[in-house]
Amino acid sequence: MTTASPPLNTTDVYIQQGATIVYSTTFSIYQQFPNFSDSLEAQFDLNPTIPFGSYDVHVLCYQYDWWSGTYIAVDNVLAGGFLVGGFSGTLEGDVYFDSNQNGTRDSGDWGLWGKSVNLQPQNFTAQTDLQGHYKFYLDTGVYDVAVQTGVNFTLTSTPASYNVSIPPSSTGNDFGMYAPPPSGNQTQAFSVWTHPMRCSYLGFSSFTAINNSTDPGGQIGSISILHSSNLSFNSSDIIPTSMTATSLYWTYSNLLPGQSFSSYVRYNNPPAGDTVWYVVIDSVYDATFTTLQQVYVDSFGTVTSCSVDPNDKHVVPAGVQADHYTLMNSELTYTINFQNTGNDTAFIVIIYDTLDSNLDPSTLEILSSSDPVDLQMDANGALKFTFYNILLPDSNVDEPGSNGYVIYRIRPRTGLADPTVISNTAHIVFDMNAAVVTNSTMNTMVNQIPVGIATLTNENRSIVVPNPLTNRSELRFDSKGKSAMYTIYDSTGRTLESGQINQSPLILYKNFFSTGLYFYRIILAGGDPVSTGKFIVR
Repeated sequence: MTTASPPLNTTDVYIQQGATIVYSTTFSIYQQFPNFSDSLEAQFDLNPTIPFGSYDVHVLCYQYDWWSGTYIAVDNVLAGGFLVGGFSGTLEGDVYFDSNQNGTRDSGDWGLWGKSVNLQPQNFTAQTDLQGHYKFYLDTGVYDVAVQTGVNFTLTSTPASYNVSIPPSSTGNDFGMYAPPPSGNQTQAFSVWTHPMRCSYLGFSSFTAINNSTDPGGQIGSISILHSSNLSFNSSDIIPTSMTATSLYWTYSNLLPGQSFSSYVRYNNPPAGDTVWYVVIDSVYDATFTTLQQVYVDSFGTVTSCSVDPNDKHVVPAGVQADHYTLMNSELTYTINFQNTGNDTAFIVIIYDTLDSNLDPSTLEILSSSDPVDLQMDANGALKFTFYNILLPDSNVDEPGSNGYVIYRIRPRTGLADPTVISNTAHIVFDMNAAVVTNSTMNTMVNQIPVGIATLTNENRSIVVPNPLTNRSELRFDSKGKSAMYTIYDSTGRTLESGQINQSPLILYKNFFSTGLYFYRIILAGGDPVSTGKFIVR
């Protein structure tokens, strides 16, 4: 509501199906950014005798008419935006890689992960999970469903689309696709999730590496975790191949297309106020395990707290400075955390998350989730993540097991103005309870970070060795015995790496960087000034 007055009365917000109209009993308007309101939460009392089905959502705003000197109501309508009575059935199927292009799913044809399936006439979109499965939750009606082949893929099976009536539920709406094996290095989708470190509890995180190629030869590689000395390993779903007091190491092999290598990792948390960090490295090798093809790196640093919000949302990169400046071409990775803090098991968890209009829905990818999840997106970019039959225990019974998450990444639309603000907020529903509203994330997309990185020249409070980095295999950041946060930028001001230095020197490996000039910023604990400088990689 940037150019009009918001709704004034409860009758200005209502849902309608034909002659049936239900007005809101109350509503609240939230102003989260300067100069405009961006959220409206309304409550309705629904009589159980009203008809089931889709309802249009109406929100009346008021624009001032200078000619008449009066306010004119403007009806904003979200067609079919509200569903009364649950869903009448599901429409589901598989998208698979048709190795011999015969239009039939044979033994060995694997499910394709992250493929988009479109539903008409609603123009809804679902994405396939790690098994290549997709699912729509639908009201009574007749629908057409078709797969979006995307780049390099062609459809090999028939029919090209299915015409389905709901109810009853419909299964077996499968699509076969083929793409030639990629040239060059094999690709992966790598993600790391971490729960906020809470005192008196186990700290836990997870990593997921997904083979995102079409090469049937599979992938081999390793996962390494380097962590602060005040974290001690407790357990993991997959036992590490080897470990030390401050590192964990796993190897994987024959990771076929669409398959994932994933594990939860649990730590014994230090007391409140301690700073913890870890770095996760995914290394993909050739078939002989001698030539490194790709390296993925993620890091995490925080202070252990006794009070954390278990339902939150955050974005990477978070951006720099108060306005969270982020370079225009950056991929944004969103993590939504949730926890059942009630007093009984949650059977269904649904996350509603409407994409900012400046994000490109066609680039959306789910990277990982704590449990199997179905994604459904409407034409307005409203996401619905459904964890059906999740059986999430409450935190009083199983604190670690009461947590869940979903991670997805997406790109901004092309051609955005400089600057453009992108914000997002999630709503989490446990069974039939009221929605839990998360914090809002914000990135200000710019072509260049406003503060000149080249002005960072204060090098008298930290030591970086060796400098320049040549044939030495590692780079050491020494914060002189203090805990600190570090950030590394390239010569354009783009953030490459950030994390925690925990008193002892931090080691970064040379294969993190290509040849060039880099800048760093170190903020020491205890209120010491910022330390900045530069280093060269040759």
